[in-house]
Amino acid sequence: MTDIVRYQGASGDLNPMHHDDELARGAGYPQAFGVGMLGAGYLATWLSGPPTSSAPTPCAASAPASRN
Repeated sequence: MTDIVRYQGASGDLNPMHHDDELARGAGYPQAFGVGMLGAGYLATWLSGPPTSSAPTPCAASAPASRN
C-alpha cells in the first residue's frame, strides 16, 4: 500500500479509490486498486533492468489494476 500512496502523491492522483478499501467496495470494486501507471512503471523497470536512462516508455492503461 505504501508504494501506491507514495505514487499518488508524486503523480498528483489523490483519488481515495486507490487506497481506501471501504470506499472502493462501496463503488462496486472488491478492494482499493493501484494507480494504472504505477503498474506500468513496475513493468517498465522489470523489462529494462536497473535504471540507466530517463527515456519515456510508451504505454496505456486498459483496466484498473488490482493489488492481488
